[in-house]
Amino acid sequence: MTIGDNVLMASNIFITDTSHGSFRDEADAPQVAPDDRKLLTKPTKIGNNVWIGEGACILPGVEIGDGCTIGANAVVTKSIPANSVVGGVPAKVLRIWNKELGIWERRQ
Repeated sequence: MTIGDNVLMASNIFITDTSHGSFRDEADAPQVAPDDRKLLTKPTKIGNNVWIGEGACILPGVEIGDGCTIGANAVVTKSIPANSVVGGVPAKVLRIWNKELGIWERRQ
């Protein structure tokens, strides 16, 4: 896991690079206790100047670009481009900074 400089983290956030099982083979079947499933890791990276809101959850393999804002209670399941505002479950890009125009643009 990599966390950049000047990252502001609210309380009750969860950031992980590990999950219990891939849910793709018999070793991860429902009758197998979660503690007995193999641990899988994927690198998780948070860029510089990121603000992570209250209760956010960032899952394995996610890369959050520089200058992002992660909304409260967002569940980030996919990588986020730099200079974006994301929110929701699962999180999606709501706004992105247009450097040329110097404005935030809404995403549909």
